Amino acid sequence: MTKRLMAAIVLLTVVAAGCSTNEPGTPAPGPGDGSSAAPPATTTSASRPGVDLPPRPQDLPIDGIAKPCDLFTDAQREQLRVDRARDTVSRGEVYEGQQRCALTLEGGDPYLDVSVLLVTSEGAEAWLAGDRNVTAEQTSIEGFGAAHYWLAGGEGAECNTAVDVADGQHLQVGLLMPGEGWAQEKLCETTDQVAAAALKTLQAG
Repeated sequence: MTKRLMAAIVLLTVVAAGCSTNEPGTPAPGPGDGSSAAPPATTTSASRPGVDLPPRPQDLPIDGIAKPCDLFTDAQREQLRVDRARDTVSRGEVYEGQQRCALTLEGGDPYLDVSVLLVTSEGAEAWLAGDRNVTAEQTSIEGFGAAHYWLAGGEGAECNTAVDVADGQHLQVGLLMPGEGWAQEKLCETTDQVAAAALKTLQAG
């Protein structure tokens, strides 16, 4: 083999290696059901919050709850205008098999479909870590540290409220595309209300 041919082979090998763009992605669940996937390191937030949430008022483990819809009392269902509640499990690839309550609320166009997911595989701080394709901001619900998040660039189309309830566990409430005329603040107010009701039931239990 000639020196010129050997040099050409080496050059082609270097160029091919430099053009590789394969990088492992990090799954990023969608509203309440963990149904979408997205690449890492694209979280957007005005304040770039850290991952340290404030101390919980108390631990509220959710891993032993078999029927998540039981988190809503008759009085709470009336207040939230629940038309239908159905216990199911998540089919999303990230939170697949996690217990889930599918709520249908009156007041949307024509209704609001709200997902209440009991996540026992990671804490709420995961949504503030900066490695998921979401816009995230730190908040609190009934004194518990929480995160609001939605798909990056999807403001006004969804809101998820993830509440820190125990180590490695969080309560996640999601609302997706309820209709026109819904500002981001209104979306998150709705998921916060549902999350707050579930927290009160957990605390009373």
